[in-house]
Amino acid sequence: MKKSKSIWERIQPWHIFSLTLLYLVVAWLLSYFIDIRNIFNLQRYIQRFDRGFLWFQLFKEAQITEMLQWTFLGASVLLCGFIWGKLSGKGSKYTAKFFMFLGIGLAIMFMEDAGNVRHNIKEYTYFFFGRGQTVATLTELAFYSVLGAIMMFAIIKYGTYIWHSKKTRFYLIIGFVSYGVISIASATRDINDWYLKTGDWLHQVVLNNAMAERFYGSVGFFLMDFLIEESVELIGASALFTALFSFLIFINNNEGYIDKKFNFKI
Repeated sequence: MKKSKSIWERIQPWHIFSLTLLYLVVAWLLSYFIDIRNIFNLQRYIQRFDRGFLWFQLFKEAQITEMLQWTFLGASVLLCGFIWGKLSGKGSKYTAKFFMFLGIGLAIMFMEDAGNVRHNIKEYTYFFFGRGQTVATLTELAFYSVLGAIMMFAIIKYGTYIWHSKKTRFYLIIGFVSYGVISIASATRDINDWYLKTGDWLHQVVLNNAMAERFYGSVGFFLMDFLIEESVELIGASALFTALFSFLIFINNNEGYIDKKFNFKI
């Protein structure tokens, strides 16, 4: 008689990523229908929130969307350590190093996301070079470049066999592209105020200035900084965790895994 699978064995990578996308779709739809359309006059219940808008509460710093990012990033660091130990124990030390370096990069990402490390670094650069848009932009670009270099080193040097898992490759690409795009966007936000201008355009053209009279502050900037940026970062964090989870399933299903630089068997 075939042994039934436990609930953990039934979980597939796409389940995790799909739930993340579902959360974002629901959060965006609720924000639109409550904050913009005011269905069933629900805005009166949202006034207790910061700025009086649901989307602002859901996507601002240290709230549910960002907390989900922290959960995925923290879990990814732990999963990297687990896979590193699992592969090292089986003699697959070459590929294990990929997860060691990836784990280091993810740990830095976690600290940055939770503690805004780059802002502290900027304070030191201001001390030596003075405050200014150029200094701030170059500092952030340098920070993200170092972080990106760690990830690229892991892929180029030790990621040979990771690509044999199509699912892992698919989710890694989504994760790296998501974080890469949003990191560059965030670091260059002050150049010609393009972040603010893009957000204002979205508010004026797409949303028809629906929040202009009720929102305190720059609605365009916060649409970009909170709604857009946090959504993309959550997609990236979820994709990276899903990639690691899919690779764990991959190596568990392929016990004939042989780790040599130019040899791979299943």
